[in-house]
Amino acid sequence: EEEAFNRIEIIDQQGKLIYDESINEQGFYYIEINLPAGMYYVKMSGDSSPSIQKILLMK
Repeated sequence: EEEAFNRIEIIDQQGKLIYDESINEQGFYYIEINLPAGMYYVKMSGDSSPSIQKILLMK
């Protein structure tokens, strides 16, 4: 069974919260924001422990 996430956050390398939104959809979720190149963390929270993924944005 897939984890149902209800919140997504994007955090920069300095720990600053860049994006924070509650979500209702399951599966694919599209975010359109313009960020400078760099390292970011995507945190998805749900009913159980959060999932954090590190992403490198290159332009």
